[in-house]
Amino acid sequence: MAFQGLRRGLVNMNSADPKLTNLLHEEKDVLKELANLAREKAEAARFLTMWGNIEHADIKDICDRTRDLLNEFQNMLSDFSAGYGNYREKLKEIHKGGETLHDLKHKQSTLQSKLSQAIKNKKPHEQLQSELATTEREVLEHIANYESSKRALFRDALESQFEAFNVFGKQLVVLGTFGKYMAGQIPQGKLAPGQDLPMYKGNDTTRQIYSDFIKELKEAAAA
Repeated sequence: MAFQGLRRGLVNMNSADPKLTNLLHEEKDVLKELANLAREKAEAARFLTMWGNIEHADIKDICDRTRDLLNEFQNMLSDFSAGYGNYREKLKEIHKGGETLHDLKHKQSTLQSKLSQAIKNKKPHEQLQSELATTEREVLEHIANYESSKRALFRDALESQFEAFNVFGKQLVVLGTFGKYMAGQIPQGKLAPGQDLPMYKGNDTTRQIYSDFIKELKEAAAA
């Protein structure tokens, strides 16, 4: 964490808006972690299936169907990341506008210094005065446009982020609900010593649970 903070500081030394630059870097890290979570959960689901393959038919079936549920979770995370990424893209647009304004202000400051120096040295400065006046108008116009666009973009950014949360939350409820339905199909009871496990007949039920899950998941995403 200390190294990351140092890296952030070095990156932002010449930034027009260091705080926004830091925010963009942090949100990029969030997106990376979401991608890592999706990959790790998919890998865990694969090992769940491998374990199920050496178990009795009931556990094998539940493991297989749970893997199917978790594969959809990976897709959910991917969709969430895409929506969340739109939030960061809007922030990048704000950042770009700020950088343009920063450059214009720097140009204005440079022209002011040159004009002052020319006047001090009694050198011709009409061209500098004209260029400075044009730049000052550009700065004022850009400030007006930037402040308006910044608020519009920030509103769109937050709406994108929280809409992604909204859809993902609905999908998580569906996943949690049908995941519990699936878990409920694991046969329970105590065997007598020497008694064989009864024949498992739950495949059709778990198949239907998964089918209903997919249907509900699509409806949650579309709502």
